[in-house]
Amino acid sequence: MPANPLHFLAVLPLHLKSPDKFDALSLLVSSTFVDLEMVVMVLLGKPMTHGIMHSYIMIFTFYPLILSITIYTLFKKTNKKMKKIYEYFKFNQESIDLTFKQIYVNCLVGGVSHLFLDMWTHEYSMYLFYPITTVNPFWLGQASILVTSITIIASIYSVLLWWRNGLNTKIN
Repeated sequence: MPANPLHFLAVLPLHLKSPDKFDALSLLVSSTFVDLEMVVMVLLGKPMTHGIMHSYIMIFTFYPLILSITIYTLFKKTNKKMKKIYEYFKFNQESIDLTFKQIYVNCLVGGVSHLFLDMWTHEYSMYLFYPITTVNPFWLGQASILVTSITIIASIYSVLLWWRNGLNTKIN
């Protein structure tokens, strides 16, 4: 199973290659916050398993909408601070000025990518296609190491690309 930071690093090249269309913060939040559900489960004293947030129903409806509203509002209220944060992390600041629709698409891409990577590596993901089925028909068993390996390779590529882009950025 891909570790949570790898979910973000696997989609970060979208921002690094097309910052006018893809936003680093939107991709970070949407590709990782899905797993906050498991933290909540532990805090409630329940088993740490995938719940309703790990379903395509949520990922295509409420999840990107709530995150998009939050991120769009954050950008509008803290534009100057966000530009400094983006500059610090060597992210292209063009994406801070994305429209709500573009941020929504980013959140959709991040959430779907998380679920797509997880669906091959988690045997028990009963909400994946809820209410159609409560079993995960895509679990690969031992072969899921391939998905994890591909995710790690994509993450390494992403870090190298990020580093290279950082070297090419002029510091004021």
